[in-house]
Amino acid sequence: MPTPDQHLNVPERTTSSSGLPAYVSLRPSELGGQAVYFRSEFIGWMHSSDALWKAYLRQPDHPLKIGLPLGTFTQEEAAAQIVRAYKTTGRGWPDAR
Repeated sequence: MPTPDQHLNVPERTTSSSGLPAYVSLRPSELGGQAVYFRSEFIGWMHSSDALWKAYLRQPDHPLKIGLPLGTFTQEEAAAQIVRAYKTTGRGWPDAR
């Protein structure tokens, strides 16, 4: 089973046209959702259920977990919440124990 760290090696889709900052990009994930990148660093993952997206902050110290759940949002807000959590926690990696 793939982990959130494993993602397809496909070109970035910059999201500036969708309302997100240009330094935030989304790439298809092997988990079926979107991997979220902040300045080219993989920081989280999100997947959709209808029009809403569940957001997860990546936890590199627990690579077999999907990440820290952040909630359910629109696609733009899910990506923004992942970036916000990453910035707020100091490089994004909270103590997950």
